[in-house]
Amino acid sequence: MGRQLQLNFTPLRVRGDAIRLQTLPFEDAQQFRNLRDKHRAHYAVTRRSDQIVALPLASGATPMGKRRLFR
Repeated sequence: MGRQLQLNFTPLRVRGDAIRLQTLPFEDAQQFRNLRDKHRAHYAVTRRSDQIVALPLASGATPMGKRRLFR
């Protein structure tokens, strides 16, 4: 049986010269799934190496990690 590939993307419109994300340390796959399930309506959540990166989808989203500013 062949592999099934899935493409996910979120189109973004960024105003200004920076974007605010939140990061958390990656512990295990279950933690990552739980965060995605719990915060699906308010965050786009992905993993980058040993960190989980969360992009707020709406202003006023409840914080879930360390706030970081990326330019």
